[in-house]
Order: sequence, then structure tokens, then C-alpha cells
Amino acid sequence: VAGEFSWRDVGGWLAMTDFLSEDSSGNHTQGDLHALDSSGNLIYCEDPTETIALLGLSDIVVVRAGGKTLVARKDRLEDVKKIVEGMGS
Repeated sequence: VAGEFSWRDVGGWLAMTDFLSEDSSGNHTQGDLHALDSSGNLIYCEDPTETIALLGLSDIVVVRAGGKTLVARKDRLEDVKKIVEGMGS
């Protein structure tokens, strides 16, 4: 059976932007975000009752999950594995 299908590789955090809400400043969000003078950020918070606030930040990734928080520049995401390994479980 032949067919045409689209493919999205969700292997990295930046790929999540396709699935998150986007505000007028290009911030992609899941969770309660309050941002001022901040743009192009990716914010993921698994608990919708928690608030993330950004002030004057651009091109940052904030991930809050499992009681842990990661904050990184988008251009350093390839190094996330290194810091996670250092944190243990």
C-alpha cells in the first residue's frame, strides 16, 4: 500500500515547539507563563499549577518535570545529556 505521510522527529526539545502553544513573542509554552520582554523561548512545565516567569530572556529552554528544573540556552541543548548524567536520578 503506497501513501504519503508526514514525519516529525520529536527526539529533542526544540521539536516540541510544533506541539506547544505560541504567544505573540514566539515563546512556546506548556504551563502558566508570565513573560516580559522575553522572546523565542521554550517553556515546558508538567504541572499546570506552577508558574514560570521570564524577564528579559531570549532563546532559553526551561523544562520543569519530575520535581527538577532545567534552564539552558537553545544552542546548548546538545549538552543536556552531560548535565543530566551528572545529576543522577
